[in-house]
Amino acid sequence: MRIRAQEELIFLANIYAPSDCKVAREAFFKKTKDKLEHPNLILCGDFNFVTEAIDKITLNGPSAVNPHPVSTGVLEELDLEDLFRFYHEDEIMITFRHVNKTYFARLDRFYVNPWLTEECEPLPTISGVTVSDHDAIGMAYKSAEPSDRIVEPHYRMSRALLKVLGNPESNAHIQIKDLIAAALESLQSRREVDPTSSSHPVWDDL
Repeated sequence: MRIRAQEELIFLANIYAPSDCKVAREAFFKKTKDKLEHPNLILCGDFNFVTEAIDKITLNGPSAVNPHPVSTGVLEELDLEDLFRFYHEDEIMITFRHVNKTYFARLDRFYVNPWLTEECEPLPTISGVTVSDHDAIGMAYKSAEPSDRIVEPHYRMSRALLKVLGNPESNAHIQIKDLIAAALESLQSRREVDPTSSSHPVWDDL
């Protein structure tokens, strides 16, 4: 769904990943990636796999994650952040109950681009226990009264960006390193002329 509101353009995609097997899910995400490459993307739906142990709970507690390298790789390449985990790093939330009550999981999720995280917030799930084995999930966009904000949201950064910055061969790593080196050189030049020179103009340029 493509949504235009005044000067804003949002792309909302709702998916249902295959439930039969991991191979089918990996193929699905690989095939779907090109169709999801849009700016300001909000991706939601039933992903049918989890990325963290606390998102799949058995009778013995959190369960080991079944790795989905292709699927998670697609989410990272699209630069998407798990909205619930952005606000609730360690909280356990269940959206799915297995029919045999062998495990419970957070299969239903919202992912958004990192620059949208502060505009979006997860809403409480709506129980669907009488009609489905899944609950309904929701999110608010630019809520008039945002709640449950993290204390310092500008210090949060997407995992995808951190991975790129941590790779010394990536363009982002090299360019940022060059920018910092140039800022240091500029500051040193100013200090040679005037040892009391303020660093604020250098910081503003950076």
